[in-house]
Amino acid sequence: MKFTLLIYTVIFLSILVPAKEKLKVFSGVRGINQQPFSGWKQDEKEPTGFDVDVIKAIAKELKIELTFIEIDQNRNWVDLRREILQDNSVDVVAYAYSITEERKKLISFSKPYFRTSLAALVLKDSKIKNSKDLISSSVFVPSHTTGFQWAQKNIKGKINQIPQDFSGSIEDLLRKKVVDAYLGDLENLKNIAKNFPEFKLLEEDLQVEEIGLGVAKDNVALLKRINAAITKLQNSGALSKLWSKYFK
Repeated sequence: MKFTLLIYTVIFLSILVPAKEKLKVFSGVRGINQQPFSGWKQDEKEPTGFDVDVIKAIAKELKIELTFIEIDQNRNWVDLRREILQDNSVDVVAYAYSITEERKKLISFSKPYFRTSLAALVLKDSKIKNSKDLISSSVFVPSHTTGFQWAQKNIKGKINQIPQDFSGSIEDLLRKKVVDAYLGDLENLKNIAKNFPEFKLLEEDLQVEEIGLGVAKDNVALLKRINAAITKLQNSGALSKLWSKYFK
């Protein structure tokens, strides 16, 4: 009798206490380092970095549980972040996602929580000193980024013309002089220059960009709640503390 009563009590309480809302988040690819925004080591349960801490702080405000989703890299993605939102593989993209008018036609963005810029990384002994020198150079820039769009408009040299038999890292592209420069987010390139002293950053911002969280175009309710949480984190100073932690 007592056992039966216990079962009924558990069932009753499970009805009264709803399951905690869960949010599927993309914040990077396992084995890929895009610090300080995000990095996911092979042996770690989830990614770490600024973007990860931001979405965790938002989830805490909204009392939502997070699940960091791993994406199949064998699929032939054109624009991975946009496509996984559109096919509902994830609810939120928190991965150094620059807000642009073109992207806003296809997905929705939260209010910006960080401002960055497009920058260029070169070898320390490079003859490239500024953006004028860069224009006639060969560059590498990921094709799904806003930096690629900038390069198409401004670079007169070669863009992403990498030999098919080349194997190595982005840093190796510069070391082996396959390309003259690597274009990317300023903070990410700073991190590379800090860890590899043979590189330097050009002392010139090529393009200012704002970073936001991406959500599906029709997920208006979630976007509204996320924006409210970001505002609260900004007003409380919690967001500033995260900035200080990663961008001294």
